[in-house]
Amino acid sequence: MKSFRALVCALAILAAIGSASFAAYAHSPSIQPRSVAAATSIAKLQQRLLKIVNKERRSLGAGPLTLNSKLSSCALRHSIAMQRSGKQFHDITHDVCIAHNYDGENVGHQNGKPLAALKKINKQMWNEGPCPVKLVKGLVCTPFGNAADFALWEAHSHYLNLTCKLFSVIGIGIYIKNGWTWLTEDFVGYYHKGDPRSTFCTNRKNGGV
Repeated sequence: MKSFRALVCALAILAAIGSASFAAYAHSPSIQPRSVAAATSIAKLQQRLLKIVNKERRSLGAGPLTLNSKLSSCALRHSIAMQRSGKQFHDITHDVCIAHNYDGENVGHQNGKPLAALKKINKQMWNEGPCPVKLVKGLVCTPFGNAADFALWEAHSHYLNLTCKLFSVIGIGIYIKNGWTWLTEDFVGYYHKGDPRSTFCTNRKNGGV
């Protein structure tokens, strides 16, 4: 954790296909705020980050995300669990705790002042950009293909989650401890079988469909 560079990791899952776990489930610790002031501060940070993300989505023609309090509580449990374990991991099966059939997750942590840390994490995610329009024959930008397909998708996965037009709701879990800000963003949406929007948000020009 000596680097000042934001550390980020992303996971996106199409619920109808099935979930993929990249780490064992960690017991969810208490998430009661230490004080009203602390809770208010976190709420302000959530709104600042939401505003940044929605501005970016708007620039690509994607609709705004709505912050969900229950989903944010579940995301917070995950951020606390990551901080206590000292590492980033995904457990989207337990983290996404509201009804949906399409979901994704971004996580990251960064030292420094909380708002600046969140901006750094978001900037690094955004800078990944969309998957290349022109791909090597046989290569697909998806987490459900072979190792090469997954590696390509992973290199752009945070951006794809942030800009995916299928997502309409977000949970933002922010946990600050010992000078580090730990972030979990859980995205959910809905699609219908046969709907052209049901294409997985991967190699589209703007990350959406």
